[in-house]
Amino acid sequence: MDEGTKTRSAEKLAEEVEDLAAHLGAGASLESANVHLNCLTETLPRRWKLMADVCSTRPSGRGRERVRVLKLTALEQKKANTGALAADQAPGSSMA
Repeated sequence: MDEGTKTRSAEKLAEEVEDLAAHLGAGASLESANVHLNCLTETLPRRWKLMADVCSTRPSGRGRERVRVLKLTALEQKKANTGALAADQAPGSSMA
């Protein structure tokens, strides 16, 4: 969600958030999605517009490949860590 929209590239989005000393976070799982905005009260009106753009149904899709590569890299690193692989199989883990 924070990888850019049709009106803002990921770089432009990050630049706008930084210019107003704000923090924007977004995430998703199989059953939910969330967007978190932390900013100063005086910048809130401008941040609402930014957040509305991020939450809209207008994602750009430009960041998909970058995110895919990051996730694949993380999986490759995990394969090299036997402790992490064992933790996935342990009782109570999210993957078991």
